[in-house]
Amino acid sequence: MRANGEPAPVRMPAWPWERLPYGHWLGRLALAALMLVCAWALAYWPLTLAATLLAAAGVGLAILIWPPLGLALLAVAVPFGSLRTVNLGPARLGGEEVVLAATAAAWLVRQLARRSLQLAWPAFAGAGLVLLGAMLLSFLPASSLVLAAKEMLKWVELWLAAVLVVNLVDARSGLLLVLALLAAAAAEGLHGLYQFFAQVGPPGFVLM
Repeated sequence: MRANGEPAPVRMPAWPWERLPYGHWLGRLALAALMLVCAWALAYWPLTLAATLLAAAGVGLAILIWPPLGLALLAVAVPFGSLRTVNLGPARLGGEEVVLAATAAAWLVRQLARRSLQLAWPAFAGAGLVLLGAMLLSFLPASSLVLAAKEMLKWVELWLAAVLVVNLVDARSGLLLVLALLAAAAAEGLHGLYQFFAQVGPPGFVLM
């Protein structure tokens, strides 16, 4: 309490796990383990792969500290995530799936650390669930369940991204998200101009 009788402001922990039992030590242990993994990767993995791991670890830690950053990165990953994908059986894992999953996990971890799940729903959340339910019913006559599941996954990602925007974005992060969307759109436009004038890219994109 301050000298004038007003209660002192409550300090919000910078790390989401600080509210958990022994969270301070668990956080230190997790960071130490992450540093050991990165050091091992630098020693034994190819430099490019190790650098990718370090960059991913840094981005993941930044998203954990401030989850709205993940939404800004998602805006950039959506148009360019398909440039580098990983095949997992019949599915392809791109940058947008990784960033979206990391952002959702960071938001959920912070909610669990606060021991209160405060969830806001976008206006079309109910309609989105109805659409997803209808898409599930369309699996019955589908000739390829794999292709149907891949298409439905896109709509699930869109619905999840909308839920995260409603729960994470405020005035400051909203400005960052808008700037990221504009930058991603401009970069995608420049990439399209390069493909047009240099005549590169998929054969179906060639116009002249």
